[in-house]
Amino acid sequence: MNLSQLKEKVVALGFQYPHLREKIYAAYQCAVAEVLEEGASESQEVQSCLSDIEDIVWEDEEGLPDPPEPCYE
Repeated sequence: MNLSQLKEKVVALGFQYPHLREKIYAAYQCAVAEVLEEGASESQEVQSCLSDIEDIVWEDEEGLPDPPEPCYE
């Protein structure tokens, strides 16, 4: 999966989980920044973003506390 495909998935998940949209979009924006600004591996950042989003959704469904921010600037 590349960033373009990830974007499509992120938009779909944002509609599926509107109350988590901001957190999901933030994880995506972090992945894009890592690739474009830091030169990180696209495939690695995509996988990391998907994992972060999975955690966001799982923790919401389980009623656990919010996860730490996925990207620190």
